[in-house]
Amino acid sequence: MGQLYAVESLESYVDGDTIVPDTGYSFNSPGQAAEQYYNPSTQACSPDWSNAGNQFIIYPRPFSSLEAKHVAPDSIGMQWYANSITDAGSILDTNGAVKSNWAAKVQKTTIEADGVTYPALKIIGNFASASSLNTMNLYFVSTYNGITITCKFPIYIRESTGDSFDINVTALNGDFVIDNDTDKIVATAGFSNAGVAVNLDAAAWSWKKATDAGLVSVANVAGVTEINGNVLTLYDGAVEGQEEYYACATYNGKAYMKGFVASDTHDPYYIDKGKSSAGTILKKTENMTYTPKVRKRSDNSEVTGYYFKFTMRTNAGVVVDTDTNVASHTVTGALVSSSKGVTVQISANITQF
Repeated sequence: MGQLYAVESLESYVDGDTIVPDTGYSFNSPGQAAEQYYNPSTQACSPDWSNAGNQFIIYPRPFSSLEAKHVAPDSIGMQWYANSITDAGSILDTNGAVKSNWAAKVQKTTIEADGVTYPALKIIGNFASASSLNTMNLYFVSTYNGITITCKFPIYIRESTGDSFDINVTALNGDFVIDNDTDKIVATAGFSNAGVAVNLDAAAWSWKKATDAGLVSVANVAGVTEINGNVLTLYDGAVEGQEEYYACATYNGKAYMKGFVASDTHDPYYIDKGKSSAGTILKKTENMTYTPKVRKRSDNSEVTGYYFKFTMRTNAGVVVDTDTNVASHTVTGALVSSSKGVTVQISANITQF
């Protein structure tokens, strides 16, 4: 095995198993997103999540390296939280029912994906308002085989009084993972203006991939990377470990871009990121240190002899920092703050970069 890639995620290790707290979103149509705009002039939310056609489902789908598949966390004792994992932030009462103050916004349900039934929440009401214009983070906490699992679902809230164009990318099967149940990833990009869908034919579409040399154009290659306008199909040969792909649209002479992380859990090796602390949110005064290792997926044993490269990109794919042939790297909260969010890509190679 040659070069591997990894992109930030949370992991826990117990008795030889690696549980990756993956998440799933189920939308009524491709290109939707878990984001909502609020117009203070009209006091309207777009899209309107009280409309059944705009509602969507979120669900935890953690991945077990020992079983090499996505697994359903325990429903007994599970809890959903809003913004903080505390009693004050809990959404379910002691009987497991949705609390009255949340009943107009969420509905407890289940969803089946790839033959597995997962606990889920259906978003049935608007989150944005004049007094609520901050991103809402929902959390799911439960266990699997005694391992605690915490999954995070950001619900993005934005204020808009004019044009606000954006790309949203969704996956056909609810996630961007090639595993034992999914032999390909079908990514569909949608285009919206302040939450309202824009005619896809009005935009010129292309796709890019993040590499050590920067963002490169994705070519249409049968059985590897197949492109049909705003739809990109990725097969096993297109993904090594975890990689970043970007949907690009040109509309009215302006360029827009939105990335997503594609994963291949068939790969016999993976990168243990070796984070200095849990979580993905840093204060401006905090730092995150990564000390990665390459491990075998089958038993989590370390594979030595790899060199590591770190590439930090903004959400628009712009490289803001790199570090090559190192054993560890520290990402500063100041960099994350000034870049308005950073994606950390770790490359592992058996030869120096």
